[in-house]
Amino acid sequence: MLDENKLIEIIEESLELKKGTISSGDKDWYSLWDSLGHLSILVKLDQALEGKCSKITELSKATSIDSIKKVLKANDLFEK
Repeated sequence: MLDENKLIEIIEESLELKKGTISSGDKDWYSLWDSLGHLSILVKLDQALEGKCSKITELSKATSIDSIKKVLKANDLFEK
């Protein structure tokens, strides 16, 4: 199960962002969230959750932190 800090860490690593970029309130990093970055996020999420994400098709359409959290919560993979 993930929490918000771990999710942000995964996204920062996936998009090759400096640690703390997302929590700084700077939204410029959103431009780096392209299809390749999204694929990287999904792979790292699946690794962190021991393969439990690969069958959640809704994650392929989740292109924001909030939408990823919503999908993970719906599948009992995110701390509520």
